[in-house]
Amino acid sequence: LCSVSNSLDDESGRANTRYSYDELGQLTSLAENFVDVENLVERSIGVSYKYDTYGRLYSLTYANGVVVTYSYAGGMVSAINARVNGVVRTILTNVSYRSAGRPSGFTYGNGAVRQLTYGWDNRLQSISTGALQSLSYGYDANDRMSSIANGYDSSTQTFGYDDVDRLTMGQRHDGQDEYWSYDSIGHRQTHNRGGSGFGLTYQGNWLRQVAGGSVDRRYQIDALGNRTQLTHGGATEGTDFYYDPFQRQRWVVRGTNQTECDTARAGTCPVMTAGLWTYGYNHAGQRTYRSDHSPPSRFQLRRGTDYFSRDSLRTTRRWIQRYLHAPSGELLAETAPNSNTDDGAIASVYVYFSGQPVAVIRNGAVHYIYNDHLGRPEVVANSANQPVWRAKNYAFHREVMQQGGSFGALNLGFPGQYYDAETNLYYNWHRYYDPSTGRYTQADPIGLVGGVNRYGYASGNPVGRVDPLGLKDWTECETDAFLEQARNELRNPVTRTLNAIRNHLGYNGGSLGKFDFRFRAPDDRFMVDGVPISSASFGNYIAGYTGVHHTGPLGHLGVLAGGIMFDVPEDLMRDGTTNFDADSRQDINNGAKRAWSEVFRQRPPACGCSGE
Repeated sequence: LCSVSNSLDDESGRANTRYSYDELGQLTSLAENFVDVENLVERSIGVSYKYDTYGRLYSLTYANGVVVTYSYAGGMVSAINARVNGVVRTILTNVSYRSAGRPSGFTYGNGAVRQLTYGWDNRLQSISTGALQSLSYGYDANDRMSSIANGYDSSTQTFGYDDVDRLTMGQRHDGQDEYWSYDSIGHRQTHNRGGSGFGLTYQGNWLRQVAGGSVDRRYQIDALGNRTQLTHGGATEGTDFYYDPFQRQRWVVRGTNQTECDTARAGTCPVMTAGLWTYGYNHAGQRTYRSDHSPPSRFQLRRGTDYFSRDSLRTTRRWIQRYLHAPSGELLAETAPNSNTDDGAIASVYVYFSGQPVAVIRNGAVHYIYNDHLGRPEVVANSANQPVWRAKNYAFHREVMQQGGSFGALNLGFPGQYYDAETNLYYNWHRYYDPSTGRYTQADPIGLVGGVNRYGYASGNPVGRVDPLGLKDWTECETDAFLEQARNELRNPVTRTLNAIRNHLGYNGGSLGKFDFRFRAPDDRFMVDGVPISSASFGNYIAGYTGVHHTGPLGHLGVLAGGIMFDVPEDLMRDGTTNFDADSRQDINNGAKRAWSEVFRQRPPACGCSGE
């Protein structure tokens, strides 16, 4: 794949995404190309990649001169630096890891030391980052997160759940305690916040109304399940949403200023300004731009989709912002908004480590991002470790406590999400998330594979789970169903050994086993004892679990030996060194521990939940 046209999804009609590769098939450059329609000039926003002799990512180079480089020790990232305006700046250094390969600490370039502590059961116990962040976590008897104590402002959040792990209570220090209830398939039925109650009304899967107190939000839905209109009370005009043939949100129109009350903004009712907003996407569904226009006239609105598809520029464009995403989905760079200039000049570069944003380089200055346990930004600090942005992260939404100045805003939300102030929605790659309802505005594009509730976010538990793709995230019940299946396939004395080997054959160069999730479902996440883990970790976990149920300690040792047998050649081909599968050992041992607890009847055998 070298170039894909996105002409239908761009104001210029001539956009494309271009890829370049080296002789080994490694991506060497990525660019979103477009035409600046104001000046009729071809523009681009892109990045180039370089790799070391072992095929590991060495650097990312952007058109604004920023170069991000990665250093390694023992096959793991040990430091990240960035050259900004010709000066090398430290992003991270002194990176340390646990035996399972999880980061346990590092030092930011501003001197702040980040430490992550874990218990004997591998659960995260605390996060501290200098003097600006201190979070401690508690868990209930079912391994669900029960509390978050914030040492910075001496506040505590406590959580409660129903029998299928959906969040039912979120107590807060500010008196705005929240309570939620659900129907049998996970639709939120009621929401109480700070003593104010809200009821939600549905037509099948479709949310039609949220009402209570000053809130009376009414929704129109099209035949495909997309939200097409939001109005308040008995108003006939509100905010209208339009979609392209691929069911991507392409236009949002608000003909007049609207006062919008919702359940996620502490009872406030901000005035949402009138306008026309357009959104463009590339072939992968990644958003490439977002633009703001003056509101169209009522006459123009009546022209419907013909107006939007051909004549959107008849209104006055107020600003446009371009985005560049990695193939895996991370936002790499963006241009500045609030300007009518569309020259592709990069204003912000985002730097990632272990799947989380750790810095943003904006207008020549490095700012450091301190995340919570989910990877959701809580604090942004400058080079002097002074906060320039801060948010209070709650269950389904956040409240920004500090922003502005020379830094401005940070729109990154839950992993994979980007906040749009014009709609109070979060772009989440394949659809949009509404924090006021805790659900998506569109049905899951993968259908019922994502669950019976096609709109729910993180199965009703955003304290312990995330959905960076807006697609599949396996619940505890669904994860247990895989364990049950693996255990049941050991019952037949004739085929049990063959199944145990065939289901877990996990070398990239060979055939894939049924539970080789690292390769079969690399982007999925699995819930194990209340903790979301990656597909690779769960593949190791289920292997250890199966080994014990197969032949006890010999099976456990066999899985560990098999992991070394497959891992060593892969490591040697990648970078010439090996850790003898040390990064998988903890997950294998955790799976084995789960199996032993079932063998000795300390816990019931894993069993998928019915009706989930």
